[in-house]
Amino acid sequence: GNSWPPDDLTQWLPASGRFDVVAVGAQECTYKGYLENNGSDWFDRVREAMGSSYRVVGQISLWEIRLIVFVRRESLQHVSEVKNAYVATGIANVAGNKGGVGIGFRFHNTSLCFLNSHLAAHQEMAEQRNQDSREIIRRLRMGLRGIDFTNYYTHTVWLGDLNYRLALPFDTVLETIYDGHEMSLLYAADQLRTERLRENCFIGFNELDTAFWPTYRYVRGTFEQLKGKKVRVFNDEKLRVPSWCDRVLWKSHSPDNFVPRAYGSVPLVDTSDHVPVYFEASLDTVLSSSLLSSCLSEKMFQVTGILHVKDLKAIGVKWRLLDPSPTSSSPPSSSSSSRSSPSSLSPPSTSGYPSSSSSSKSKKKEKEKSTEKKKKSFLSKGGDKRKEVPKKHQRKVLNPYVCFRAPFFPSHRENISQVIMSTDTPVWGDHDLFLVGVQSFTYLETQHVIIEVRNKVSTSKSTPLGQAVVSLQHTTGTHPIRFNEPVMMNGELVAYVAGSLFVEKAQHSGRL
Repeated sequence: GNSWPPDDLTQWLPASGRFDVVAVGAQECTYKGYLENNGSDWFDRVREAMGSSYRVVGQISLWEIRLIVFVRRESLQHVSEVKNAYVATGIANVAGNKGGVGIGFRFHNTSLCFLNSHLAAHQEMAEQRNQDSREIIRRLRMGLRGIDFTNYYTHTVWLGDLNYRLALPFDTVLETIYDGHEMSLLYAADQLRTERLRENCFIGFNELDTAFWPTYRYVRGTFEQLKGKKVRVFNDEKLRVPSWCDRVLWKSHSPDNFVPRAYGSVPLVDTSDHVPVYFEASLDTVLSSSLLSSCLSEKMFQVTGILHVKDLKAIGVKWRLLDPSPTSSSPPSSSSSSRSSPSSLSPPSTSGYPSSSSSSKSKKKEKEKSTEKKKKSFLSKGGDKRKEVPKKHQRKVLNPYVCFRAPFFPSHRENISQVIMSTDTPVWGDHDLFLVGVQSFTYLETQHVIIEVRNKVSTSKSTPLGQAVVSLQHTTGTHPIRFNEPVMMNGELVAYVAGSLFVEKAQHSGRL
């Protein structure tokens, strides 16, 4: 709320050392009258409130959006691969008044990411908020190159002023809250829930029920008594509908090891027109060294198992959501040049060149008539009907294949499938993937495999179609585990991949 933070932050922040990892985010975090850097002052205040039991993993700011992550002092030695990044989604996707900041790292053998964002404001801007979230996923670069950060990290926690509103009149919301009615009416009108159910945003993310009052918009520093309880007062100045703007969601590729425990708000922190929220979860990590640190030579690894992928295929495809490749393998229309189409480019001018002889002109006209005749005959028999279908709705002819990505696959081998030519519903079949250096199969069950779908454009070029993530939980048992996972491209759902997998432990540790 661009106001000074309260002198005492301990009502909101845990200073007891009870938690191993703590992430704190704020938005509109610039307070007037402070002559020096607001960011430095705010980070200092949070560090002071957290106390000596914690050490900073990383901190990052984008204009008024701030994020800082702590671990307990004795756990700092188990933190590695710390990265941070930001994405602006304000005016022209350049202004940093809206956007997101992220910090990712490895804690023991588990990868974690915290993302704090401030999305577009106002009641009618739900679709812009969806677009902002997809833009952050598309442009935030942490982890593997070309892989969405929400797919790379095992657990991602997304917090912030997401700004989704309640699609109800102001008075209806107040009546529901003050009269103690069931919150189900408000849940049904919550834009974030609606957009997630429609798969327009935050696909694969989860959230606990918001069993607390809406977090926006309040009169600063003002309380009243309601049924014997001290409560904040909603601001009716501009009739902004009270809403759950401030949220915490999570996405886990090892859900058995990430258990949500609590989700609430802290109305006693009253310096802003928003109420801060908190989220608690339990995280199981494999503490021992689970990947062999040394390999036998640059191209020789210790094979400790095989991941069997069976009956892999794509279903429910919507590749048409993606921009077509400029070097598409679709054949050109017989009535136009392969270099241009009449709707986009005009024929090259012939002014300044000698005119053709009447004989060559005549031959050209005869050839064009013949071509047109053949084309009409072909269309009349129901052959090529592409001209009758708007270009943007034509199905693309693709040559899809998949790449398997994980830190326990040998880097010198191409872990890819065969290319399935000229189809948008490929069946890739079975694949056996060597696992190298995996010392603990308990560790393996906390990990995941990224299946990257690509389109082969030429012998040396391919374009991305999307990514899916398959958890390895329960895969070291005796039976294959079925999966049917969404393929995402820049935060949008484009298909599903289905199949089954299981891990076979190597009988004898071999070399590859």
